[in-house]
Amino acid sequence: VRNTPATISFSATDAHPGTVTATLDGAPFSSGGTVSAAGNHALVVTATDAAGNAATQTVGFAIDTAPPVISVAGITSGALRNTPATIAFSATDAHPGTATATLDGAPFSSGSTVSAAGDHLLVVTAADAAGNSANLSVPFSLDFTPPVIAVSGVVAGASGTSFTPVFSASDAHPGSASATLDGAGFTSGTTVSTAGAHTLVVTATDGAGNSASTTVHFTVTGGG
Repeated sequence: VRNTPATISFSATDAHPGTVTATLDGAPFSSGGTVSAAGNHALVVTATDAAGNAATQTVGFAIDTAPPVISVAGITSGALRNTPATIAFSATDAHPGTATATLDGAPFSSGSTVSAAGDHLLVVTAADAAGNSANLSVPFSLDFTPPVIAVSGVVAGASGTSFTPVFSASDAHPGSASATLDGAGFTSGTTVSTAGAHTLVVTATDGAGNSASTTVHFTVTGGG
């Protein structure tokens, strides 16, 4: 099996030379002809000398110009997740060869689990028996850390005539942050002046799905 066209010559030697003919896949073929069509081929050469003795030789070969098709399961390119990833890879080809991979530059075996947080790069390389090769790169990230919520303008247990809570969330892979005040939606930076006990709940979720929540109880003593 090869991945380039084949130029084929044939001949026959005999004390009393006669004729030499050939067929390729059943069709007449001339010595010195080039075969470029992909697929399996059969060359049959027949020689007959002047005395009528005959000989036949059959040569089977294949031309394969298609690279292997690489498949990766367990992770997708650009994925961001908050759980370990068990990754399998394979390559399919008419003339199978080898498939290997590296993770962050180190050898990686199909079926292994990646549990280290951070950005990763899986590179799978496959080569078939004809010498065709293919590469597939799959970048992904694992993030197990919840967002860090910050609240300013009020602290737990505070008491005063009014408060203007401001909330935010920081994370390596930012997502969303929202809040409720006494169970109703609350917008960061809104002033709270209604007298009574209040409960502010801030919830944040990052791009990987990690979440965090902070609750702040405070009291407004003045009317409003």
